[in-house]
Formats: sequence, structure tokens, C-alpha cells
Amino acid sequence: MASGRASNAVQVRLTTELMCEEHISQKAWRNASFWPGPLLPASRGGWRRHGTYERKRPAGLRIGRWYNRDQHVTVSLIPDFAAARVSSSLAEIEDVAMEVERARARGMSVERIAGALRRDIELPGAMRWVRRRVHWVDVALRTLKGLAADKLAGCALIVEAFRLRLGTGCVVVRAREMAAGNIARFPAPVGFAPLSKNYQRRRDRAQHETGPDPPTTPS
Repeated sequence: MASGRASNAVQVRLTTELMCEEHISQKAWRNASFWPGPLLPASRGGWRRHGTYERKRPAGLRIGRWYNRDQHVTVSLIPDFAAARVSSSLAEIEDVAMEVERARARGMSVERIAGALRRDIELPGAMRWVRRRVHWVDVALRTLKGLAADKLAGCALIVEAFRLRLGTGCVVVRAREMAAGNIARFPAPVGFAPLSKNYQRRRDRAQHETGPDPPTTPS
């Protein structure tokens, strides 16, 4: 670019009722539409499609992008089922947290849970992988309970309780829908705000770091 200015990367929600597999098989990113809305800048040049990038997980998923040349802003459209800033689906992340809840109820240790869920890597890495996902879901549950205090009053902060209360098979996907008006401030991977730096500095310093678009965090 002649100006030499760097592009700012923004993630926004792509509302979809398609399941992950349907979205990928239909290549739905090709038909995705984007309107900047009040939180993104308008310009004479407008917004133009800016290709796609591929996610490592879910396999085959591509994310559509738009670019505003005047404002040097790139926007990525994140489908409702896909995690933000993490190469995964929201359902996959929640399923890990659910497995941990069930295993702990049976008296299993985190080490045993992590070893069973990630046999492909060494135990310390598996434990970090599990703890990150448990934390992300815990943050989502707490944030959602604050946003929907009346609906979730008295609900235990566990996935199973939220699923029953909300009548959903995936709480974090439902959370993105319920928090649509606050999605830019709702913490990743459900919303598009980064995780707190305070948490990144504690609990074995193994937390996800945010980065430029496209996301680069390994699954």
C-alpha cells in the first residue's frame, strides 16, 4: 500500500443456522454477506471482499474476509459455531469442559483426564490444553450469567446445568447468540474480546495469546 500503514484486524459474527459440517460442505463462506454497522468505519471506498483463510480446525473451514482500503481495516466473519481466536469449534471446546466435569464427579484427577483426552502429546502439554478449555468455558458461563441474570438465577456454573436451563446442546454457541449486542466485549473464544492479561500471567502461564488476523493459535 502506498501509505505504508498496517491493516487493523477485526472479527465479527457471521450469523448462521448451519451446523459446522453443513457450512463446510456447502462452502457457505462464498455466499456470506457483510455490513459494517455502527462499530466499524464507513468510507467512500466502501468494503470489498478480501479472500479467505483456512482454519486448521474444524478441517476444511475457511473464513471470509473484507477490507476497507481507506481505513486500513480487515474484517473476518466468524460463523456462530467457530471459536474466535482459537482454531477450534465452540462445541469441541465445550465438550472438553463437559468431559472434565463428568470425570471430576467420578473423582478423576486432571492428569488422568488430560492423558485420556490428548494421547498424542506429552502430559504437561495435555494438561495445559485441557485447562485452557476449561477456563474459556468457565469465563463464558460467568459472563453469560451476568448478562442474563434473571434467566440463569441460581444456575450452577457447570455446563450440564446451563444446558438444562437454556434447553440447548451447546451453551457457548447459545451464549454467542444471547450476547450478540455485547459480542465485541464478551471474552474469546465465544466473543471477540481477548482473554484477560491477568489470567495469562497466572495458572502456569500457559494461556492463549491473541494475535493478528488470521488466528495463529494451535488447537
